[in-house]
This record gives sequence, structure tokens and C-alpha cells, in this order.
Amino acid sequence: MPKVSVIIPTYNRAWCLRNAIESVLAQTFQDLELLVIDDGSTDETVEVLASFPGIEYYRQGNRGVSAARNTGVAHTQGEYIVFLDSDDILMEHALQIGVDTLDKNPQVGFCYGQFYIMDEAGQVLGLRRSSMLNCSSTIDGREQIRELLYTDRIRLSAMMSRRHVLKEAGLFNEDMRNIAEDLDLIVRMAKICDVAYIGQPIAKLRRHSGCLSLNHNGRSAEKAYLAVLREIFRDPLLGCQFQPLRRVAQFNFYRIIALYSYGNDMKLSRRYLKKALSVYPRGLLEPKGLELLYIYGKSISPPWARGLARNIRGCFFGKVPKQAV
Repeated sequence: MPKVSVIIPTYNRAWCLRNAIESVLAQTFQDLELLVIDDGSTDETVEVLASFPGIEYYRQGNRGVSAARNTGVAHTQGEYIVFLDSDDILMEHALQIGVDTLDKNPQVGFCYGQFYIMDEAGQVLGLRRSSMLNCSSTIDGREQIRELLYTDRIRLSAMMSRRHVLKEAGLFNEDMRNIAEDLDLIVRMAKICDVAYIGQPIAKLRRHSGCLSLNHNGRSAEKAYLAVLREIFRDPLLGCQFQPLRRVAQFNFYRIIALYSYGNDMKLSRRYLKKALSVYPRGLLEPKGLELLYIYGKSISPPWARGLARNIRGCFFGKVPKQAV
């Protein structure tokens, strides 16, 4: 029985799937199994997988990434599980670091690390760290949930979980399909276990025009994020503990929808900018609120004005890459 099961869900990602697979096969830790769950791809995914004969491959009708991940869990045997998105890659020591962390901390249900953000071509744009921890640490799961109310710094591709904790938490909510489904599960897991943070990069996450997070319906995204908030605030213990942070959390989730919508649907972006500030007006006094005002101003400017602003900024400060939320 392998120690680690790596699950790669994919849908029409033949152009980057090979890189994800190769990053797993190149791991320094090799007691693993690798499963690719094809969620009904119509591109050259099968042809890409043909060059990797040792990989377990399962295909299903298009039901969303949540269902694909759950299908993967049903076919795995490993004690520890990693969900690697097909457009991301693991650093070569990622699995070894994750295994060492969980082996040394039996009270920890999952661990997660820092991760790089890269563009479509693989160029690194920035590094995402915990907003509350400066080095590798173990914390109470409730404290991890507190951070998630302010900002989401956990990504599945940079996370390793114990199988039994995943199952106890209930796996992924397939009704959520592709929006906030990871955050929903992370919250449910953090309610029942301690969490470990790895203070070094263990994955590279790719941002591109086809990212699921950048292609959402506003109402669906709002419904998904509010479902996460209900999971937290309807809990008898967490609801009481975090009640003063409810408006801050709503502000943050509306802000995320607005930022992801910016550039694709300016009207939708402005709608959620207004919602964010309506639920938490004091946000205007914080850096994130000032950021929203700046984005709102750009969203109502004509394209030529936005282009001029970018050129002027580039002349004085150089290229400023768009970072992940």
C-alpha cells in the first residue's frame, strides 16, 4: 500500500497536464500512487496520458472538479492524500516535506505550505505565505479558520491531508462544483483537527485565462461563499467565537468575487465592490478597502484611460504582475 496518493483532476488541460504529472514523478519521495481523473475532457488529454503508462486513469462525465476529486479518493489506497490541480506543479521535495510533517505530528489532520504564483508560460510572479505565521508551525484548527475569514492562503495543490480526516469531514460538496469547494472542505476539516503550516514553497500555481476561479457566475460564487460562512457561523462553538468577524468575512468574500470578475465583467465587479463596502463600510479605512476604491475607479474609466495608467505606472515602477487574491 502506498504512503501517499496524488490525485490530479483534469478537464481540457492537455496543454499543461504533462507538467503536473512530471512534477509528481520527479518527487524525491517515491512511495506513492498517481491517479488522473478525467472529468469528461474533449481535448488531447488521452493522448498526453498515453506517454505515462504507469498512471492510473479514470474517466467520468463532466460533473465538476469536486466530483472528480471524490472519485479519486474512492480509488486511492494511500494514508496521505494530495490533490494537485492539472495546471499546477509540485516542487521536488513537496511530498517528502508533507510526509515528514504529518508523521511527526499525529494530532495534525492536514498540512499546507507556501506556494508560488506563475503565469501561463511558467514565469514566477510572486509568493504566497500565511498572513499570521512566519515559520513552520502547528496551530489549532479554529485559529486557521479565523485566518480564512480574512484571507484564503491555503491551496489544495500545496496541501497534504490524512485520508481518515478527509472522510470524517465528508469530502467535497459536489453541489458546489468549481467555486469555493476547497475552502468549504478546509473549514470542515479544520473544525476537527489541528493544522500544520510549512514555512517554505512546495508548489507552483498557474494563473491563466482558463482558471476556474476567474470564470465564474457572480450569483453562484456568492451562494458558495455564503454557504461557507453558514458552515462557520451556524457551528455552536465557532459561531459564538467569531460572530464579531461576520461582516469582515462577508466583506472579504465579496471583495474576492469583485477582484476575480475585474477585467472579465466590469459590471459584476462593481456590483460586488459595492456589496463589500455596504456590509463593512469601515473596510474603506483599511488597505483592502483602498484597493477596492482604486479598482472601482479603474472599472468606470474608459479603456484608453486604463491603458494610459498602466503605461505610466510601467515607466516609473516597471511591470507589476497581477497577483492571486
